[in-house]
Amino acid sequence: MWPVRRALFLVLSILCLAGCGGGGGGGGGSQRLSRDEYAAKADAICSKYNKLTSSAGTPRDLASLAKAFDKALPLLDNALAELRKLEPPKNEQHTVDRWLAQSEVLKHDLQEMRDQARAKNLKGVQDAFARASANDKQGNKLAADLGMKVCSKG
Repeated sequence: MWPVRRALFLVLSILCLAGCGGGGGGGGGSQRLSRDEYAAKADAICSKYNKLTSSAGTPRDLASLAKAFDKALPLLDNALAELRKLEPPKNEQHTVDRWLAQSEVLKHDLQEMRDQARAKNLKGVQDAFARASANDKQGNKLAADLGMKVCSKG
């Protein structure tokens, strides 16, 4: 089922994107990273979570899509928490904050896709997928603006 496979691909892409969008200055006194250091550490975290999510398999129907989201969403939360510990360069904090906010929008889209899949509402999944795709594109641009290579591919 094409929409289901595309939705899982988006889940994996968004997980990378959102996982690398953290920042927010919650590091508790840790030293700010340079632009290159921040991008490298964020990309390493994205790579780590890419590997974890790649084991989700390919859903064949809406029920298995909902289960894939159930596995991916906690990974997204973990990635965001891990990335919030990084201190971006001060001059990029605003962009990182925007990316983090975008990550929360994407997370909401994923939750909506999961809920619609649970309800066996293909049209609802497709509508949420369309929103998530647009939000994914915006997030990819922010990731690229921050100098990330792995996290900006979705």
